[in-house]
Amino acid sequence: MILPESALQEISSLKNVQYPLIFELSNGSHTLLTHVGVSEFKAMEEHAVVPQWILNNINSFPSDLVYARLVSLPKGSFVKMRPSPLISLPSPSPSFPSTIPTLSSITSPETTQKSRSLPLNS
Repeated sequence: MILPESALQEISSLKNVQYPLIFELSNGSHTLLTHVGVSEFKAMEEHAVVPQWILNNINSFPSDLVYARLVSLPKGSFVKMRPSPLISLPSPSPSFPSTIPTLSSITSPETTQKSRSLPLNS
């Protein structure tokens, strides 16, 4: 998630803030939620930039109102990942170790997206 610089200033003034910063995002009806970290503080004021795959996890669209709340989560000690049955990868295991460090939090049960570069045919 990308937040405006003013959010960093406001968060910095809070006491007992734990890092990395983790936010709980929920859809308008608060029926679905996920947890995300902040990658940058460069968004336009009063806006947050959230990747589409995260919005999909909470059944929201780019124009929907999404609620964000700063939270502290216990550190996990185990994660079990498996490839989507909709994708055919010859050997998915090598891509998992490179995916995990890019995620600041994982909410169960949740689907995450790992982009993969494909060679272009000329």
